[in-house]
Amino acid sequence: MSERKSNEAKLDYERVFAAYNLDWRFEKNKDKASKYMKRKLEKRYPAKSWDSLSEVEKEIFIYIDMKQEMLDKYVPARRNKKLIEEKINAHISEVMLNTSNGIYLEKDVRSRYFYDKSALDAITDTDKRKKAEKKAYNQFVDALKVLSPFTPVPTLEDWVADNQKAPKTINDYELYHILHPNTEETKPVKPVVKASQSDIDHVLLLTIVKVLKEQKIADIDVDKIEKCLTVLKTFHEFPIHPLMLEYDPKLETGEGGNLKMTKEEQEEYIKECKDYLYYQEMCDNLSFYEVLGEK
Repeated sequence: MSERKSNEAKLDYERVFAAYNLDWRFEKNKDKASKYMKRKLEKRYPAKSWDSLSEVEKEIFIYIDMKQEMLDKYVPARRNKKLIEEKINAHISEVMLNTSNGIYLEKDVRSRYFYDKSALDAITDTDKRKKAEKKAYNQFVDALKVLSPFTPVPTLEDWVADNQKAPKTINDYELYHILHPNTEETKPVKPVVKASQSDIDHVLLLTIVKVLKEQKIADIDVDKIEKCLTVLKTFHEFPIHPLMLEYDPKLETGEGGNLKMTKEEQEEYIKECKDYLYYQEMCDNLSFYEVLGEK
């Protein structure tokens, strides 16, 4: 047996099936599903075997890459597919995105091109192509609703047209909505997440400890703490991706498949990013007090 086949054989089929409430040992379609998983793994991680994947990469493969295919083809009709899908979605939003590797996972999914233009352009049968586009679109929508729930979901037709022009990621759609909020027919309000009193008290205590140790007495600006934490909490709940700190003239022409951004749009976006970094540094340095007395 070649090394490649040996690596492929280690793919944990039972774990994938169990995620969808199935027992791999007794499923009729297990051989067909296993072959599909091998092809999917090879395409998704061409230079890696299953054992070489990180835990987060395995989670991505099981709960995102395999989701639509498993529900469409390998979960029997007699099973409650809606309930299984709800379980998968809950795992994505409540478990995967709250692990210590959550940032890695989000970065991977946010920057992914769900529309594989070269593969779809190679499908000559119109019906098969539409079916493949719909499957890719459903995967995109599932990820968008979890990672950016306040970003409007494009229609299937608009999504296909957008990606035919240039591949688009979740980051692209999120950024476009931030820069063009008035162009959307539906304008969901991006709420401000107020800092909780417990968060304020936590930073306040840290500040008091620092002040009492170094200065003995000082005036602590609680309002500044609240403002700082509100900005940071709002950013983390509704993050800006990616951070932009310098003007890029290439974005004005959309060079490289990126979204077009005028100089004015970039300046506004850069200001918001710098505001976040300013308040982050303020919080890191506990810059919330004014010394009233001398040592």
